[in-house]
Amino acid sequence: MFEILVNNLSSLLGADDEDIAALVSLTTSKSYHKNEVILREGEVCKNFGFILRGIIRIYHEGDTKEITMDILKENEFFSDFLSVVHSMPSQYNIVAIEDTDILYIGYNDVRHIIDSNPKFAKFYRAVLERDYALLLRHNNSFKILSPTERYQLYLERRGDICDRVPLKYVASMLNMDQATLSRVRSNLKKEIG
Repeated sequence: MFEILVNNLSSLLGADDEDIAALVSLTTSKSYHKNEVILREGEVCKNFGFILRGIIRIYHEGDTKEITMDILKENEFFSDFLSVVHSMPSQYNIVAIEDTDILYIGYNDVRHIIDSNPKFAKFYRAVLERDYALLLRHNNSFKILSPTERYQLYLERRGDICDRVPLKYVASMLNMDQATLSRVRSNLKKEIG
């Protein structure tokens, strides 16, 4: 189970076996069934997670509808960063869309390992920078891209997820209703074929 994380860290960090063993010793694993809640809105998130298998959905329950914030799959890190870092109640729910296996590491353990190991500090900073850039790109897409362009961008980044999740979640994440997404998909199929 840990091999996926070890392989990712070895290739990304150039970390040696001792470094990786130190990190792995701080992790715990947990399996979730499809539709099982990982984190409820209002709870304090205490860990960073790494998805070994499966897909999760991060969403907010608005007044009239659920708003999908992100959909993540294998080999991706996740957390409610504000909740973890500031020990504040989460604004999000996180749920397994498929049977899912996750590795967790506590925030204090992360702080300790990045303070004591420059390789992990560099990796942590790179993950934060990448995720911040993706967040900006996603948020800016609502201001400058059409629904079709937003969907095409999503397909480029995460096309493999579309066949594994209900389209209503993808539509919500792209800030459109399901009818609009269906129309966009239909128009794209006509253009291609």
